[in-house]
Amino acid sequence: MVENLEFCCVEQSKKKKRKRSHDSWIPPSNDSLKFNVDGSFIRRNERAGIGGVLRDAKGDVLCSFSAGVEAADATAAELLAIQKACHLCESQISLGGRQITIESDSRVAVAWVNEGDFGNLDMVEVIYGVRSKLRVFRNLSVCFVPRNGNVLADDLAKRGATMEGENVVWSVF
Repeated sequence: MVENLEFCCVEQSKKKKRKRSHDSWIPPSNDSLKFNVDGSFIRRNERAGIGGVLRDAKGDVLCSFSAGVEAADATAAELLAIQKACHLCESQISLGGRQITIESDSRVAVAWVNEGDFGNLDMVEVIYGVRSKLRVFRNLSVCFVPRNGNVLADDLAKRGATMEGENVVWSVF
């Protein structure tokens, strides 16, 4: 079912935007995982969504999520997506001590959770919460990825902006 979700989102993306770069997701090393996340903010109707997909070195989807969220802008939505990925990683003991890289295509959000200064006081609790998780769970890291390496997460975030609540799917592994 999760594999169908990935295929469906990528195919829909190709149909909607022919100009869009192909998904150039780069897999992690063998014992590591990547959690690509994205936030979406639709200004015309003030809707925001988050989405993410956790994959292993073979590209197999271990988890995906979409959710509607309250956010003032796209950066706030990105921060909420990073936070959600941290919570999901923390909740799954079966992930063990594997290195997990959370990738976001927002340079600003990545900088705010990794560095000292940030410019959004409304998101201070989220930022400090993510920083705390990164200190406690040393196997977690957050880094920037170009947009074309984050296509599936972008599709899931846009889907989240159209829904109430959240949808989280874990595959059996």
